[in-house]
Parts: sequence; structure tokens; C-alpha cells
Amino acid sequence: MTPLRALRLLPAVFVAACSSPSSVMDGAPLGPEVAPNPALPPPTAITLTAPAFAMVRTSYNLDIEDMLPGEMPYLVASAEIGEGPCHRFIGGYCLDLIRPLEVVGRYEADDLGRTRISLEAPPWPGTRYCFQATVRRGLAGAATGLSEPLCIDFCAAVDGDGDGICDTYDVCPGGDDLSDRDGDGICDALDLCPTEEGEPDADGDGVCDLDDTCPGGPDDVDTDDDGVCDTLDACEGFDDRLDEDGDGIPDDCAIVAPECEAYSVLDESWRNVATMSNGGNCDTDKIGWYRIEGPAGTHMPETAPIVNICGTDATGWLNAAHPARGVTLFGAQVCFHWSGSTCNFRHRNAVHIHWQRNRFERAKLAVIKIVCHSNFRFVDA
Repeated sequence: MTPLRALRLLPAVFVAACSSPSSVMDGAPLGPEVAPNPALPPPTAITLTAPAFAMVRTSYNLDIEDMLPGEMPYLVASAEIGEGPCHRFIGGYCLDLIRPLEVVGRYEADDLGRTRISLEAPPWPGTRYCFQATVRRGLAGAATGLSEPLCIDFCAAVDGDGDGICDTYDVCPGGDDLSDRDGDGICDALDLCPTEEGEPDADGDGVCDLDDTCPGGPDDVDTDDDGVCDTLDACEGFDDRLDEDGDGIPDDCAIVAPECEAYSVLDESWRNVATMSNGGNCDTDKIGWYRIEGPAGTHMPETAPIVNICGTDATGWLNAAHPARGVTLFGAQVCFHWSGSTCNFRHRNAVHIHWQRNRFERAKLAVIKIVCHSNFRFVDA
């Protein structure tokens, strides 16, 4: 890097690379000053970029872009941004830097219309430089280009997290200030959700929306310990994972048919097909919903038992398949085995049958509704 002369009014030494500075015209930065001309059209735009701050005794870069190949822009420095002088050389346009000004150098744009300037930071923390780039264009500078001004603050060379940004201006202590994967202006080290732009934690539970298993509520509150957060819990107080029929409704919160909660019990052991004796019993008084349980068994047989067992003469059986759990079978036919025929007596629409998982006993529950007087036999599940 080639050292430049020190700015007369700024305690610093500039060093330039990538191009060479030109001479100062007419003994002044940009030649003679002229009075402001409010009739001038806006200048054409070029772009100047630089870091907002840099560490003392280090090198830093400024980039001038949006030029034509071979154009020769000037880089001008000052202590602060403000209403600056107007110069004939640049068509009477005014700079946005306060007096006094220093021309850092004149540079040449490359084939892409850009140039990079490398400068050496001053040795004193707290120093501030402001810059603006200009390029003379058009007849007598009538189409001159001007960049927006910008300033760089120079801080002590203390960088605790090694990200190249001094601690004085470090907005991301412990992390890289320049690492911002989602482009939301929050460095990754401080970003709750470094890959999600915008408001990535809509429910404010500290979990990114992409990883949030409980949108709308805290992920870690699960009162019934079933692995489903309370906000999404479909069956509070019970295990949502138990869904034997796969209908999406947890077993313990499935809608319970009234007949599965209000029924009478048939539990006599003589009703079971394993009772190989005839007791002369007859179900002439049974009408309503009944649950078969205990020694009686769990449900009616679907094939004909032999006669003279189950404590009766003609043994009844269901001439149909039992319905799926949660479904009611209406008007099933019941046959009675007697006198050489497995369906000697028959009753159409004899029973309604409903199967459902019991909410509290976690057991298979079958209830039958007897809608006519008959003898019924039962078997174990």
C-alpha cells in the first residue's frame, strides 16, 4: 500500500491500493468553489460502501460502484456530514461533507465499473472520518455523479469474540456480527431462530416456529404426560396416543354411546356355551340394553351351539357378524337351534349390537339391545 499525505485537519494517515491518487487541482480539493445553483438537476448516482466502524491500526476497504469502465472517481474526506462546498469542476454540484475537505485520491473504475480502495485506519480510538465519492460526467460536469456520504468510526483494537469488530461496536458479543443467515438484521448468535426471517416465534414460547411442536402454546407443558402439549391435547387427563380404532379421537375421549353407559348386566354362568347342561331357563323378561360379562362371557356366538346346553333347550346365536368397534349393528337376526335345524326359530330384528371401547376400564365393551322375548346364549371373547 502506498502512503498518502496526511489530511491537514484529520489526525490520520490514509493508505491507498488498487489505484493511484491524482494531484489536487488548483491547489484546492476539487478546484474553485462556486455558489450553489438550485436550478441544477439531481446528480447521477454512484454507490459508495464502507464499514460503519473499523479498529485502529488496521486496514479497511471502501468500494465505489455503478460507474462506467475507466471512469475516474474522486474520494473526498471530511470530519462530518453536512452542507458542503460546491465546485465548478463537478458542474457546480455541492458535496455533503463539511469544510475543510481533503481529497483522499482519484481512482479508476475497472471493466465492471467499480473500484476498491484500501486505507489504513488511524492509531487513535474515537476518530471519525466521513467520505463521499464523485465522478465528473458530461460537458463541464453537467452530469456529475455523486454518492451518498457515509462515516466510519474507529475504535480500540479490542475484539473479544474475534469477529473483526471491536468490542465497542460489537452488537453480537460472543458471535460473528456479520453472520445473519435469515437476513433479519439479528446476528445468528443472538437470533432465537437464525434460519427464520421475520417473527419466528409466534407464540412466544422460546421455540422457533419451524421447530415448534405446540403452536399457540408452550411446548413444555404437558399436564397428563402423554407427550402432547396441553394446547394441542385432544383428551385432557388421558393419553392421546391411545386410539385403537384409528379414527383420530383418543379412546378415552371418544363419544360414548348412551347405551354403553346405561345398561343391565347378564353375567350368569349358565348362559355360557361351556355350560353343558339344560336348566330350563328362558329369557322372556329381557328387553333393553344389556352387557354380557363375567361368567356369562362377552358376546353372542356367531355359529350355532348344540341344543340342551347353556341352561336351556333351544340355544340362540347371532346369525351375523358383530359390527366393528364403535359401530352399531341394527336389527340383527337371531336363530335358535332346535329339532335338527340350527335356525328352527328365528327372530328378525331381534337385537341391536353396539361395540365400543370402555372409557375408564380400557376394556372391550359389547352391549346388546334385546327387542323381543327370546332365549340368548353367550360366549367368551
